[in-house]
Amino acid sequence: MKCITNGKIVAPDGVLEGKVIVFDEKIANIASASETDMSKYDVIDADGAYVAPGLVDIHIHGYVGEDTSDGNIEGLEKWREPSSQTASPPSAPRQ
Repeated sequence: MKCITNGKIVAPDGVLEGKVIVFDEKIANIASASETDMSKYDVIDADGAYVAPGLVDIHIHGYVGEDTSDGNIEGLEKWREPSSQTASPPSAPRQ
């Protein structure tokens, strides 16, 4: 299991601070940082950055060094590899 600490967590009801996100493949818990035993987890320090669980980027032209405009199928296959985004539908110009 992992946990993200020191971040500003974007939640449906606002931005949470002083909390940690405990997760593996999916979020298991959002808990108080002061009441979480960090020694049990691989800790990721967000260093004050915003953390947006379940973020879906709805307009993207490139990722992992590949550009959708290139039309390179092998390059687009790299997009299927695991990442920090929940989803990322590629955008391309109309012909």
